[in-house]
Formats: sequence, C-alpha cells, structure tokens
Amino acid sequence: MVIATLAVLSGSALAGAASAPTPPTATATAPAPSGAPGWGPTFHTLTPTRVLDTRTPLGGFGGPLAAGAPKDLALVGVAGIGASATAVVLNVTATGASAPSFLTLYPSLGARPTASNVNFAAGETTANAATVQVGTNGAVRFANEQGAVHVIADVVGWFDDGSAPGTLYNAVGPTRVLDSRGPVGGWDHPLAAGDANVRTLALAGGHGIPRTATSVVLNVTATNATAGSFVQVWPTGTARPTSSSLNFGAFQTVANLVSTPLGPDGSISFYDEVGSTDLVVDVTGYFDPTQGANFHVLAPTRVLDDRNGTGLSGPWAPGQSRTFTVAGTHGIPADATGVIANLTATNATAGTWLAVSPLPSPTTSSLNVGAGETRANLGADRLAGGALQITNDLGQVDLVLDVAGWFDGDTKARPIYYGGTTNGVGTNWYQAGVPTQFYAPGHSTDLPVPGDYDGDGRWDVASVNPSGTWTTLGTAGTIQFAPPQALPGDTGSAHPVDPVPGHYRAGSPTLPAWYREADATWFVQGQDPIQFGQGPTDPTVPATVGLPIARIDQDLPVPADYDGDDITDLATYRPGTARWMIRRSSDLTTVTATLGDPMNLTFPVPADYAGSGHAQIATYDGSHTPWRFLGPPPTTSSFGDQDWGWPWAADYDGVGHAQLAYISDPTVFSGTAQPAHWHVEGNATTTDAVGTAFPVGFPIAFAINVARLTLIQRCLSGSYPC
Repeated sequence: MVIATLAVLSGSALAGAASAPTPPTATATAPAPSGAPGWGPTFHTLTPTRVLDTRTPLGGFGGPLAAGAPKDLALVGVAGIGASATAVVLNVTATGASAPSFLTLYPSLGARPTASNVNFAAGETTANAATVQVGTNGAVRFANEQGAVHVIADVVGWFDDGSAPGTLYNAVGPTRVLDSRGPVGGWDHPLAAGDANVRTLALAGGHGIPRTATSVVLNVTATNATAGSFVQVWPTGTARPTSSSLNFGAFQTVANLVSTPLGPDGSISFYDEVGSTDLVVDVTGYFDPTQGANFHVLAPTRVLDDRNGTGLSGPWAPGQSRTFTVAGTHGIPADATGVIANLTATNATAGTWLAVSPLPSPTTSSLNVGAGETRANLGADRLAGGALQITNDLGQVDLVLDVAGWFDGDTKARPIYYGGTTNGVGTNWYQAGVPTQFYAPGHSTDLPVPGDYDGDGRWDVASVNPSGTWTTLGTAGTIQFAPPQALPGDTGSAHPVDPVPGHYRAGSPTLPAWYREADATWFVQGQDPIQFGQGPTDPTVPATVGLPIARIDQDLPVPADYDGDDITDLATYRPGTARWMIRRSSDLTTVTATLGDPMNLTFPVPADYAGSGHAQIATYDGSHTPWRFLGPPPTTSSFGDQDWGWPWAADYDGVGHAQLAYISDPTVFSGTAQPAHWHVEGNATTTDAVGTAFPVGFPIAFAINVARLTLIQRCLSGSYPC
C-alpha cells in the first residue's frame, strides 16, 4: 500500500539553475535498529516544528554547513519524537549556498551513503522532504558536497519500531484534489499572500480518504509564481506554523512532498508569503490508526542511476516510460508493495515533468525540472509486480533514485474498541494501547458495524442506530436502510432485529442488512427479503436446558463466507441445540452441522482458521477447551481456558489465517472500570484502559460476527447473566 507522488502541469518547467555535481560513491553501512514486538512499525504525525536553522543557534550547527564537515542533529526525544523512533520525516531547506551542491542525510555514526536529498544551485533556496533513518545515538547526520550552505529542517513526523502504536499507511489515487488554475478544488484563482488570503481544502470524507484518517500525504506544486516565496501547509483550526512546506522562485515550477495532519474538520490550510502563486495538489495517501501498511526503514540505498548503469542505462527519451525491478533487491523483500524514495533528475535537455506511476498514461507528475537543472522530490511510490515505472514528458533526462525504506503488504487486524458515547451525541472508538480515540457521529444506542461500505478495499469505522441510519467514516458517508417492522406480538426484546452487514453480492461493497430473529428473515439493501433459519422456536429444547439467556431456542445470525466465493453466506446458530444452518451462495444449497455446548454460554466464532479462503465453523465457551472447530484438525484448543473472556479471532500477524484471540474484561464482572486485556495466541497481551467498550476486530472476514456483538450487547445491558 503505497503512493506515487504526481502533479502534471500544463506547461514545461522553467530553466535557470546550474546542475549540482555527481554524488560520492561511498557505501552505506549504518545498521538498522532492530524491531520491537507489537503490531509493526507505525507513523506518528506531528505539527511541523523547526528543529534546525543554521542562521540561528537552533540545532547547534553554529553557522552554515561546509563541505567535508558533516554535522549531527540529535532528534530522538526532541519536538515530540519518541524514544522508539527508527526514522524521522523532515522538510529540509537549503539557502544561501556559495556553490551548486547537494545535501545527504543519513544515520549518525554510519558511513556516508551514495545518495542525495536536496540539490541546489548557488544562491538558491530549495526545499525537499526527506525520510531518514536515525542512528543508534538518536541523531541524523547532514553532509554538504561543495561550498557552504545554510540548512533549515522542520520535523513533520516519525516512524517507530513497532512498540508505540501509531498510524498506518494507505495509498490512494494519486488523485488531483486542487488546481487553482481551474475548477478542481474550488479555488479558481491563485493563492495570494498574507493571512487574509489563507485558503482551506477539505479532504477527509472524500477523495478516498476516510474520516478516521489523521494525516495525509500530498504532492504540492507551485507554478506561475509572481515572486520568490514559500507556502505553508498545516491542519485547519490550528495555529499557522513557523515552518515552510514549499520554496520557489518567481516563475519557477517546483514540487514537494508534504505530510500534514488533518484539522478537526478533516481539512488543511495554505498560506503564501509573497506575491501570488498557483497551486496544484495531488493526494497520494493517508495515515490511519485502524488499518494500513507498515513502513520498514533502510539506510539510504541507491537503486537507480542511469548514468552508470545502476538499475537501467542511459537517459530517458522524450515521452518514454521505463520499468525496473526494485523488490527483491538492495535489501527490499520480494513481497514489498512500495517504497519511499527520492527521485533526482539531472542533465535535462528541456523543461519536463517525470511521473512515478504504474499507469500507462499518467495524468499527474512526481517531479518538475527545467533544462540544465538538477531537481529532486521525495515520493512514496507504488510497486507493480515488484517494479517501478517512470515516465518522462519532454527532452532527455538522467534519473537517480535513492530508497529510504519499503512498505509491506500488511493485512494485520488491529484491536479496536467501540466505547459507545460519553456525551449522548457521538460514538467513541479506541485502538488498543493508544490513549486517544476516534470520535464519530452517533448515539449511545448505536451498534458498531464496521465494513467496506465505499468499496475501496479498506474497512470503515461505522455504526447504526435503531432507526436504520448507518454512519460510516469512509467516503460512503451516511446510508439510510431501516430495519424491518416487528411482527404482531413481537416484543422486540425476545426477538430482536440484528444488523448483519456483508458482501452479499459478487463484487459489492459491504451492504447494510438486517436479520429479524422472530421469523429468521434476512433483509439486505437492494434485495428481496429471504427467510432462512430454523424458525422462531424449537419444541425439542426444554425450557430448563442451558443458561437462562434471552431465548436459547431462537436462531442467532452468523453470516460469513463459508464456501470461499467472496460472497457472504446467510447462516444461523441456535444455542439450545448447537445447530448451524448455512445457505451457500455458490450453489444456494443448505448445509447443517452441530457444534457447540448447550450447557455453557457459547459464542459462534466462524473464521478462516486454516488459511483455506473460507470461514470454518467454530465456537468458544467457558470450558477447559473453549475453542472447538468443525474440521480440519485440530478440533479443539485450550487457549484462554484459565481466563474466560470475549472471543475475537482475526489475522493479527498477517499470516493469512485467523488467530485465536479473546478479550478479558474485568469491568464486566466486577462492575468497576478496569483495564481490558486483548490476548492473541503467540503474542504478548495488549492492554486497553477503556473498560466496557465493545471489541471490534479490523478487518474480520467479509462480515462481522454479529452474533457475538448481539450476545455481548445483551450481556452488558443486563438482559441476562454472563
């Protein structure tokens, strides 16, 4: 899950700057910090904060950075960067250079690599984003190739080693969300200078960005500037920072990768210092605490230099697209899905743009360069078949690409709690181990119904109220699908109506759906009602059998993909007889099975435990072998037999099958708020201080196990003893 940073402009980039010299040919030797147990390396966004300015005492360099005299900048523990940081994300600006040159940033205490981050001409002010591994001493080293130059660095975020739960990366598009030269984004005119002309851009809830996103990754391009200036990008609703996001000269076309938090309303703000400039913004990804890919840092590694045959040989021709393999080389695993890399263009014979994109005809660009210039821009680039494709527009140009790390194809489930509401007008969602919460519209009577309602392949935080308003924090927004009417004589408490969202049609997103227990009828949005189940009562079950739960002789819904066709199957489970009924969507046949313990409170927990691509019938109860499976072996497991709790199996390690897991929640049994513990077989305990919140696995195979939610809801509400 990665991104291509693209921004195509209508005209060619302008010439004007001298090219920088060729970087050195040293080999990087700095060791990568070892990972720590947890859910994988995650990202922590920060409001841009200045940590270095050689024109002032800030950072301790004591003046401009001279060639041949690298200096270290201590960053771990500074400006909100945590002790578990393995890499930092900086915006680095070079200004007042005495000679054309370039900067290289790399882990302190390591050898200087064959890589560059910022290329600049004498007297020019140039900025570029940089993702840099920190050294074992918590510092990053800055090296200048020629002359002397002032350096400014603003930190915008950091990646951890997996021990400090943060946010995960999700690629989108790339999608153009603003072009001030036209109607895209709604500005229709350039950004003018000054606080009075600050403009905003709404992002969350559209453009493939869910409302759970905490920060976005953008490629921001300035063009048609009337004066040399800088642009700032920051979260709307917060104070304008002292840092800059993009620096440019008059009439230059310059792009820079920008990572910024989103404001409380899901938007960002833009400020221009001098004159006016057109802006083009492409969103390429976002960070989200609920799901996404992990980033694995590398010391700067050169994977392409067509001047010496690394990766490919010879310059790009006009209109040429070329592909070269990255995965499986240079310490990047074969299953990597993308890389964070710095693309440098040099020796351009004409003003041009470059696009790093798997698309055959890109409509956005990654880097703009003028004839004779050397320009660089950072990108988080999507791999297709383990390879990168780069397209050149005009003239010939040499390209260099340095990789700072790679994204995995992470599909791990993350522990998520649904906490109801504390104010009566909203719902709270929590990630286990993270003290902050997601806030969503809703009410305390809502039920959690996560699913992929907008069809983008990612799960959305969602809840539904009793009247049938489905509120999602993805781009699907609010969906109206009311529950069915109660039957005559149905009190509602004995025969509730359960939300059962799922993928009930081939290729469909998650569809809102209801199950009415009184007559075992399923109501799926856009489909006719289907009656499927064992009926409202079973006379063979004596009233004294089993625990005194609401109605042991009525069916509970357990929808899942039991036949492996990627469509949710209708299915029910009857606690009093431990009988399962499944309607296979692949051939519309009915399958029955018996598994469970009528004498114990038993949770049906279907999931793909074997990695077979379909859900397996399974149950969890309070016995000494709480887990039972209907083939293949093993048929039982004693995991959790000494600490009974709520079962919540999911693929927490990204191993391709569900792992046994349960949540022990002392609050439910003691009546006082205590931390709940999320136990995953083979993993350490994760603690969440939320208390009586619902557990919600992300993602769960095709449909949430609504039967579990139903049982937990009734238990917590006091409908029957647990």
